[in-house]
Amino acid sequence: MGKIKSIFTNIIVVLLFLSSLPLYSQLHKGDGGDFEKVFEYWIKGLERCRIAVGATNSDFLVFQRFCENKIDAERAKFITEEGYGVIDLKRANRKMKYEEKKIVDLYKQFEQVEKEFPSSVEEYRHAFRKLQSVCDSSGCTNIGFEQGTLNGWSAYYAYNNNRADSSFFDITRITGGPVGAVTVAANDTLTSTNGFFNPSLNYNPKPDYQVKITHGPQGDALVPAIPQVSPFGSSYSAMLGDSTEVNYGAAILSKTFYVTPLNDNFTYQYAVLLENPNAHTYYQQPFFRAAVLDQNGDTIPHCGEYTVVSSGGLPGFQAIYYAPSGDSV
Repeated sequence: MGKIKSIFTNIIVVLLFLSSLPLYSQLHKGDGGDFEKVFEYWIKGLERCRIAVGATNSDFLVFQRFCENKIDAERAKFITEEGYGVIDLKRANRKMKYEEKKIVDLYKQFEQVEKEFPSSVEEYRHAFRKLQSVCDSSGCTNIGFEQGTLNGWSAYYAYNNNRADSSFFDITRITGGPVGAVTVAANDTLTSTNGFFNPSLNYNPKPDYQVKITHGPQGDALVPAIPQVSPFGSSYSAMLGDSTEVNYGAAILSKTFYVTPLNDNFTYQYAVLLENPNAHTYYQQPFFRAAVLDQNGDTIPHCGEYTVVSSGGLPGFQAIYYAPSGDSV
């Protein structure tokens, strides 16, 4: 790939790792099947709402981002009341119909706001715009974590809100920001919050950091043959994700910097380990994504974007080895 001939105002580099919707590790008791069934009721109910209001996928995702707190509150209430113990299918159906009416009413309110105050909605059209932070005007300070910290980077935890009808990943509840000279960041409080986590499988340990600096010769905790530090010349790497802990969660690491003729060739190395849970469709599977975004939070076509999704249907873990990328930005 050739270098970009025009210089963008800034570039945001995003590395994003997600666990699956529910990943039920052997470290946890219970199969969580009823919890997962209830979540599917919620997902299918949202799709019925989208069809009922005549919204496109993209417009409905904007609505979900704009009304995130209210929708999350309804989902948490529905899942908490229905998702534990033996599921009552008739009651779940009845309550979901009630929730659908509330969401349709909420969408109508959203349409009115969009009509009267369009600028207040516009920012929600860019899923990752909130990842932007102060640009690194000096270039690419600590771009390879050579300071042994996350200085100059931003770290986030978030929620995987993917649906079967989504043509792209829908990540909500993005929480975090610049983290400074620390070695761990993005303590995911959602892993112990009802409606985002199944407490019948036990809460995740606290704190539940989603991003950390790795150093030294040790191998990965799950696949020791894979080093925790890139073997391509660095002394430090950053690890994203929460290992075998279950959740619908996302770990995000990003850096914003101005692009100049001196730094428009960007190379990164990565290793991806994804659990490959049984009976999960593609949108429920763990995935890894790296992307280069422009100053508006949009991906740059055919430049620096890579995504891999666990294939599904087979038990165990799927390991993808280190591979250097030579994409220029």
